[in-house]
Amino acid sequence: MADNVEITAGAGTTVHADEYTHGTLGSGKSQLVKLVDGTLNSDTAVGVPDVGAKANALRVCPANDITDGTYIADIKFGEAEPNSAAILADTTAILADTAAMDTNIATMVADTTSIDGKITACNTGAVVLSSGTVTTVSTVTNLSQLGGTAISMNEGTVDAGTQRVSLATDDDGVAHLATIAGAISGTEAQVDLVSTNRANAVEAVTDWTAVAQNTVVESGTIDCSGHDATSLNIQAFLDSTTAHTGTKFQIQVSYNTSGDEDWSDYREFVALIGTANSEAITNDPLTAASTTITMADTGGNYETPPMGRWLAIEDGTLANSELVLNTGYTADTSITILDGTTNEHAQTTPMYDIAMSKTIILDSTVNRARVVVNNTYDVDGSTLNYKVRATKLTR
Repeated sequence: MADNVEITAGAGTTVHADEYTHGTLGSGKSQLVKLVDGTLNSDTAVGVPDVGAKANALRVCPANDITDGTYIADIKFGEAEPNSAAILADTTAILADTAAMDTNIATMVADTTSIDGKITACNTGAVVLSSGTVTTVSTVTNLSQLGGTAISMNEGTVDAGTQRVSLATDDDGVAHLATIAGAISGTEAQVDLVSTNRANAVEAVTDWTAVAQNTVVESGTIDCSGHDATSLNIQAFLDSTTAHTGTKFQIQVSYNTSGDEDWSDYREFVALIGTANSEAITNDPLTAASTTITMADTGGNYETPPMGRWLAIEDGTLANSELVLNTGYTADTSITILDGTTNEHAQTTPMYDIAMSKTIILDSTVNRARVVVNNTYDVDGSTLNYKVRATKLTR
């Protein structure tokens, strides 16, 4: 069958047309055209006047500026909108919830006291209570007033906004405060010094040295630099029975680390005044650590009260000489001493009963120190022996 139909104008085949009046062109007829599948030899009609399968739908080409040619917005040609049911369900739920809210608001308006005592939690926003009691608040992030008075913060003087603080009666701080109060109201308070690591170093500055009459001698120089404290121990004794009006001991210091032009007097004293009594030891020998020294005569200062006098043992080797402290005696037999002797001494070793032991503490700013023994204080006095030791404290 031929595809084309010949139409002779004015006679022959009738062509369907629609006669109507066009708004601009006036009266006339428009030919009616039936849409079919454009495939050759196909008689399939295109579409129906309603939604249907896309196989019979009219193809429409969208504008060329739409990215996805199968969609306009969220609607794909030939298919139902996929979210319509969900949107309808959500809309229905919203309407139901709105109705419930309207009911609840109406109830609250009708009964203004219905929320009193019923708020148990408020996680966000602010709640203003004009009266009543809040029983539990888990966290307060900003509290500016108490009892209508602004709270005082940071340092400052006491005012109406200063909060009271009370210690529990069983808190240790209560007892400590009482102790502090007692110390403040009294005249004394105990101060506990914290122990720190420290080291004491003892240095033999000058060992036992003989000093002749009418001479001036000096000890070795003590380096005090780099020490927190330095103390000097000076010992001396007369070693003759000649009357003596005293020897001057001068402690001199220098704040310079070297040179002799900066020595200055730090402290001085006169000691070894009197006439020494010499007695020979009869122990054979007097062993080290002995506390009893025997002698034929305990006259002079060996038995003159009070006890507690320094006595000297002048050993044949002068460096082994030592001072001992007398604590008692048995007349013309023996004396007792507080600590045992340091060295052993031979029989007949002489003892003298005018001696001294003295400690001088130096200022921490001193760099050097020395002891000057001035035995010209008595021009016709006795000879003597002395020694100096230093103790240095460092931290």
